[in-house]
Amino acid sequence: MAELKIPSAESVRMHERAKNVLPGGVTGAGRDTKPHSIYFRSGRGATLTDVDGNEYLEYHGGFGSAVLGYSHPEVTEAVARATEEWGTFVGVPHEHELALAERLTEIVPCAEMVALCGGGGSDSLYHSVRIARAATGREKVIKVESGYHGWHDDLAVSTSAPPATSNFERLPRPRPISAGSLKSTTDAVVVVSINDLDAVTEAFEQHEGEIAALVVEPALHSAGCVILDQSYLDGARALCDRHGAVLVFDEIMCGFRHDIRGVGAMYGVKADLAAFGKAIANGYVIAAVVGRRDLVSLLTPSGPVFYSGTFNGHPVSSAAAMTTLSILERDRVTDRLAQMTKRLGDGINEAIEELGLNAVCQYFGSVWTLYFHTRQVRNSADLGRASGPRSEALNDAFRAWMRERGVYVHRRETLRGFVGAAHRDADIDRTVELARGFLEEHRDALSVA
Repeated sequence: MAELKIPSAESVRMHERAKNVLPGGVTGAGRDTKPHSIYFRSGRGATLTDVDGNEYLEYHGGFGSAVLGYSHPEVTEAVARATEEWGTFVGVPHEHELALAERLTEIVPCAEMVALCGGGGSDSLYHSVRIARAATGREKVIKVESGYHGWHDDLAVSTSAPPATSNFERLPRPRPISAGSLKSTTDAVVVVSINDLDAVTEAFEQHEGEIAALVVEPALHSAGCVILDQSYLDGARALCDRHGAVLVFDEIMCGFRHDIRGVGAMYGVKADLAAFGKAIANGYVIAAVVGRRDLVSLLTPSGPVFYSGTFNGHPVSSAAAMTTLSILERDRVTDRLAQMTKRLGDGINEAIEELGLNAVCQYFGSVWTLYFHTRQVRNSADLGRASGPRSEALNDAFRAWMRERGVYVHRRETLRGFVGAAHRDADIDRTVELARGFLEEHRDALSVA
């Protein structure tokens, strides 16, 4: 990827400094950008400002956490008031975590009981797997190919798109994402192809009596924006019931963004356990496991599954979460987000049709993804066709094109963007026009044969 044409000297200097003290100059793989990381100074609403003074209309949203936009004034005020009135005490019970837990049981249909976590979504998913194993006395877990459920070994396998040359097996061999992962842990994960109920059926039958849980993102945003079939989620529920396994919905990225009740409720499918995070507190650090009372109560001190964490139910994060949930409900935010996202997706798809290109913009709720070299992505085969070196090169070119014109789309395997409440129709229309310009310039590479 060529050097950016916009001013970036200060980001380059910071990146060189950071490489001496941070692995690769960043605080996690998801923050790496080529040819160098962009360092940001502030975020307000739908705008990010970098250290070189460049301002961007942005669709990163803190990996989807800033559902209301960065530094929402009511959330900021609630956090400031909580800091002043309550203090930042941790490690003891308090009334604010109780209020948040009660609120979640009111909002989320499957939430009979709540366990608040002090870290990111990885925490809540790790607890979910432990609960499922304790409840069933089994070890194996089924997960969907390309789904990302946190960094821990129990689920950190086969998180990227399948190779384009793959024969797209129904039960692909689990691939750990990290060196240092235990083979025995990886072997306890059964991977199934995307949106393929026959694959899930086969997995249960091949491992009869061994499956503790099936873990599914009800909207597969780890792979961009793959919309799962109603029949698939209904079938997943039925298979878990038939085989005595725990159905876990990973709503970390989609929960509260698409529907305040969660995506499971949108489909009318009740999970046994669901993990929420990110948008729950508009960027403040908190996550939660919610679900059946008999399962969540297996956590200590009421049950045998160890559960602890210094920052669990942090009062300041609890204040941010209570305020965020109130705004989402009061202002019917998710309805507005869905309307804007549809406007964006339909606008880009209209350009694709007019230009006769082999591409598609898929959207669901408040998330959109532009895929190249395919007209749809609904399964592993489609995702494989939309991946690989050709698509990656176009993805990077698109990000650079948009960034140089003041729009920031974060670097991941897919061109995934999050719409937030701070976006306006004019922002959406501007984004569509810029995307159209990119598609016109790369028409030859994307023309339908």
